[in-house]
Amino acid sequence: MLVNRSTQPFKKRVNSKYIDKTGFLSKLNNCIKDCDNFICVVRPRRFGKTITANMINAYYSKGSDTSDIFDKLKISQDETYHKYLNKYDTVYINMNNFVGLDDPNGDKFLSKLVSTLLKDLKNTFPKAFVNLDENPQVESVFQEIIDVYGNQFVFIIDEWDCIFRVYENNTLLQQEYAKFLTSLFKSQFAEDGIALAYMTGILPIKRYSNQSLFNNFREITMLKTYGLGEYMGFTEGEVKDLCEQYDIDFAKTKYWYDGYRLDGFEIYNPYAITELISSKVFDSTWSNTASNVKIINKIRLNFDGLREDLASLINGEALFFELPSKSSNALYNLDSKQAIFACLIYLGYFAFNADNNTIFIPNEDVRRELIDIFLRDPIDDDNDIVSLSKRFFEAIISHDSKQVASIIEYIHDNLIPKNKYNSEDSLRSVMMLAFVYAQRMYKKPVAEMPAGKGFADLILEPRADYLGKYPAMVVELKWNRTAQDAINQIKDRHYQEALDQYRGDVLLVGINYDEKSKKHDCIIEKQ
Repeated sequence: MLVNRSTQPFKKRVNSKYIDKTGFLSKLNNCIKDCDNFICVVRPRRFGKTITANMINAYYSKGSDTSDIFDKLKISQDETYHKYLNKYDTVYINMNNFVGLDDPNGDKFLSKLVSTLLKDLKNTFPKAFVNLDENPQVESVFQEIIDVYGNQFVFIIDEWDCIFRVYENNTLLQQEYAKFLTSLFKSQFAEDGIALAYMTGILPIKRYSNQSLFNNFREITMLKTYGLGEYMGFTEGEVKDLCEQYDIDFAKTKYWYDGYRLDGFEIYNPYAITELISSKVFDSTWSNTASNVKIINKIRLNFDGLREDLASLINGEALFFELPSKSSNALYNLDSKQAIFACLIYLGYFAFNADNNTIFIPNEDVRRELIDIFLRDPIDDDNDIVSLSKRFFEAIISHDSKQVASIIEYIHDNLIPKNKYNSEDSLRSVMMLAFVYAQRMYKKPVAEMPAGKGFADLILEPRADYLGKYPAMVVELKWNRTAQDAINQIKDRHYQEALDQYRGDVLLVGINYDEKSKKHDCIIEKQ
């Protein structure tokens, strides 16, 4: 049922592991009051969009008295609480529910949606159909409901953009679907009969149309939250309380699942946290869903050094990034590194620091998924960074110092910007790129790690499931010296003490770059 649908999904959620986000309802109440009432929330998959949609339906719908639920929640303390509680007819459509295995091309999608909606409207508002044609247009039905019953509606459209992903090649369906939504939300009925329209999606509207498809909607995104950042996921305070309640290590939880900073709040993926509570296992919760496949496939095209930048991000670096302008069609065309990286921010793979315009991978959960995406489907090119990194790693493991030096030299000569070539930092960047393949088996490399009597340039330690299979590594870099000097420094300053808790083989790796000859040399020793 789409009209005044059941509120049971929200009731069940409140009775389980529920974080009270009903303060968001007071924000929506203000939107209704101020006639700023067309909202599109763009959030990554599994960031609580559907739970929020269920909450909105349960609060506004005339279909059930839900005061017994909301009287116990934060919204009940707001002055607008009773004014809007159960005061509207709701139309709640999860567009994913009309995607079927029996309809691979989407030919039945719109007809199924419209017929279901008309049937529900006729059952709920029979008098409105008396003077209508046998097959009325949806917008005509809603206008008649206003005229006959005087009712206003709250529309909740969950996953509004799913057809653009699932049926990406059916342009006729996409056009007809856009017309259908426009007939509802950019019409006289919208002005007279919609108290609130709330849509959720994965990517901004501009990704699907280079025209002003819904320019009357305010878009709330991971980049522009309009002060609603605390409602985009779980806050750090909420996660701390859950960790204490369920006896889970908070510091480890933060390392695995934190990283999104919105309006001063540290935001966590709700799905990841609830999975952790249920399983008590720290693991990647991301999956390569259909919503992400097209954009992820673009990574293979390596626009403007995209793959090298992604390798740097996987290794823990933050990179300067300029967001596409409002007038740009980059998101629609998806034909540049800028557009792809912007989409990866919206999808939650990257976080964005607006203070210094940098992007970074937010946490270990996402990093492991990106490592898997990046490495599982390499480009058939011996000089692609993944191929180079794989050969580099194999050379280190086999103590082939000449091959290691040769690959480092190639990366330094060909993948590092010329204006940064002759700097000590560039050699560290080379090493970060060279070690990207190792990220499948190793923890994130630690640069400048306090160790012994100083700071080790790089420390690499195998993940728990690879202990005994691969050695840990202490890497020291030199400039205009010798690789032997690097090895001597590791030993003299006891950098290997950084691995005191590690039980297994350790390799000492010394690398030097000679600025005059532009040659690299390497020494590898087993401790």
